[in-house]
Amino acid sequence: MRSRIFKVVTKEKVKEDKSVLALKADELYTEYGMAVPVADYIDDLPEKSQKEDIKDFLSMPGIIKTGDKTFMVDKNSYFGNRIYDLKKEVRDLTEAEFCGTEIKGVMKLYEISTMINDRCGYYIYKDYAETLDEWIREACETEEYCLGDVLDYHL
Repeated sequence: MRSRIFKVVTKEKVKEDKSVLALKADELYTEYGMAVPVADYIDDLPEKSQKEDIKDFLSMPGIIKTGDKTFMVDKNSYFGNRIYDLKKEVRDLTEAEFCGTEIKGVMKLYEISTMINDRCGYYIYKDYAETLDEWIREACETEEYCLGDVLDYHL
């Protein structure tokens, strides 16, 4: 499976220095492994692919497009009904599923954890990589952000 890593910085930082938008795959390999823990490799993308990925990112629920590469965040719209779906799934979870004594329980636990934090989806890179869900929770809804380079990762 493949997904993307987006370089994101505040619009204010971009005004100071446009080079903050650059990101190359080799920057995400560290002495401790890869910056995205679920990745088995990370690659640079051609500009055409990056433009398509940016267009897709800017059309996501909760991402308010303010320009070609700029956006703001609406946390409630992004997470939508996920909290209600999460509560239902947890309420319906059996002890056997929770303990993993039923095969389908393992998958159900994975689905529940993905509702909270999708570790196999998009990642955001600031000074370090974090899942989009983690980043959205930390983002400031009154701040404007700018997308930089986009990388591909495989898991």
